[in-house]
Amino acid sequence: MALGRFCLISFFVVASSSAAQEAIFTRSATQPAANVLAWRQQFRWMDYTEGMTELSTKSMLSYGITGNFAVEAQLPLISMTGGWHEANGLGDLTILGKTRIWQRHDSAIDTARLGVFGGIAIPAGPTALTGGGFDPILGAVYMQVAGRHGFNIATQYQLTTAGAPHPLMPGAGEADLLRIDGAYLWRLAPAEYSTEEDAAWYLTLEANSYIETNGDRELLLAPGLLYEGTHCALEVGVQLPVARHVTERPAQGVGVTIGFRLLF
Repeated sequence: MALGRFCLISFFVVASSSAAQEAIFTRSATQPAANVLAWRQQFRWMDYTEGMTELSTKSMLSYGITGNFAVEAQLPLISMTGGWHEANGLGDLTILGKTRIWQRHDSAIDTARLGVFGGIAIPAGPTALTGGGFDPILGAVYMQVAGRHGFNIATQYQLTTAGAPHPLMPGAGEADLLRIDGAYLWRLAPAEYSTEEDAAWYLTLEANSYIETNGDRELLLAPGLLYEGTHCALEVGVQLPVARHVTERPAQGVGVTIGFRLLF
């Protein structure tokens, strides 16, 4: 019984870095504990207007430097086919530092956290997929867990320093990109944690917006399913366009993402 309780608390304190109620498309205010490495891999299929289709995978590594500060690297491999233009290769290499500036724990499960992050996107592939510049990023995220309910609100701004004249994806053009994301997670099972529980299933619902300074804007609604264990997580989500005004690039359509996360 004591061992089970220890596993439960460990999941929310140590693994909270990259697993505990972290939504699929929205950033969370969690991060790895000191000397903990988290690996996350996502695979995505997305339909675009103008006959374009995206097949991609994104590798993400996070490492805890201290209990409140972590570094993160993301690198996607993208294939855009069909339509008027095609491109294949690496996207931006994104390197971020993330710190938790406030937190409150009401119990081993109920918590509220506020984090900020910043870094740079570095081109690693063709200009149509990256924009070709060294783009600064700054953002903030708030997270709250209350019983079976979880909430995440995140915003980030990416300043464009170069940009492609005919981009294929949000943020790869000559305009700056503002992202505003919100997520709601409902713990499907277990309804109540016990000393023998150290894993959970969640239903997720997210709203992901892309707002560019050239006037392009999109809003995607994303239902999903998430499993979180002590050292791993599995996720599947569907993105659906609900509002958009896009003239400078193909607009995002229906997308499906599956992924996993591992803690070391």
